[in-house]
Amino acid sequence: MNVERITNAYRSERLVYRAVESNDEDKKFLSKYFDNDPLGCALADSRLLKPRDKTSVEGLLDYMKKSIMALIICLSPDEAKKYDTDASEPIPIGYVVLGHSGSAPHHRDSGIGIMITEAYQNKGYGGESINWVLDWAFRHGGLHRVGIQTFGFNMRGQHLYKKLGFVEEGRSREAIWHDRKWYDLVEYGMLEREWANLRGLE
Repeated sequence: MNVERITNAYRSERLVYRAVESNDEDKKFLSKYFDNDPLGCALADSRLLKPRDKTSVEGLLDYMKKSIMALIICLSPDEAKKYDTDASEPIPIGYVVLGHSGSAPHHRDSGIGIMITEAYQNKGYGGESINWVLDWAFRHGGLHRVGIQTFGFNMRGQHLYKKLGFVEEGRSREAIWHDRKWYDLVEYGMLEREWANLRGLE
């Protein structure tokens, strides 16, 4: 057993991960930055782009409760000081979900959903979080395959997923309507053996 890896199991280089709670703090965070963030919704949510009331977040929380793991992504205290020199606690910057396997968990297949608030995008936090979730999924979650989807207009997402080692597995052609144009829904996946090869493991 790698004691150091277990001791630091809920953190990565610059980030810490904690469970999503059904408290007012997390509801307010999710409602403000995700249900009502037009950019975040456009990049990661296939629902109709529109303002949502506070009760909408309950649906997101219900989905998260059914998932294998749903986490708030936070800057570590040291990383947070880069943005706020007085910071002493982790700062929430997003969420990541490893979806539930539905009625067929024996297939050991799941998918990642991730959103990072606009102020913290393009800083590598999304890729760091996805790598952490992949490590957890294959080291501890016992999964065989992990997938992730994006929309055809999200070129940054497509570039990132390929860079992280995901393989494009298929497309649902013109399945997404956005700003008067049809786009593909692009599906990526990674198998356990592909992850192990990327990490230099046997």
